[in-house]
Amino acid sequence: MLQDQSIPNLVSKAIVSNPNNTYVASFTSFSDGAICDGSYFFGKFPPIVIEVQQIVNENFMSRAICYCLNVYQQFKEYLVLVIYCVKNVASKSLASKFISHPQFPY
Repeated sequence: MLQDQSIPNLVSKAIVSNPNNTYVASFTSFSDGAICDGSYFFGKFPPIVIEVQQIVNENFMSRAICYCLNVYQQFKEYLVLVIYCVKNVASKSLASKFISHPQFPY
């Protein structure tokens, strides 16, 4: 689903205010053997990594950081990480580390 072109268009417009077709979805396996369950988008602007996770916990956050490092190694650019948490964050101590954005309170 994340490979459909409508997804990069929606996300890039919402997150970084870019026009349609600025980003394209890319493969989610990396040279170190890691396989991202989500997707990452690249284009004329910083890459965007998208992850969809049922429950966000410390192990997932470590994996997400590794995916970001892999994308950084590939593009040599800082990126945007978007996590869609489907159910909840595993602990209150982890949840307290997230800062909600007024435009994206979800």
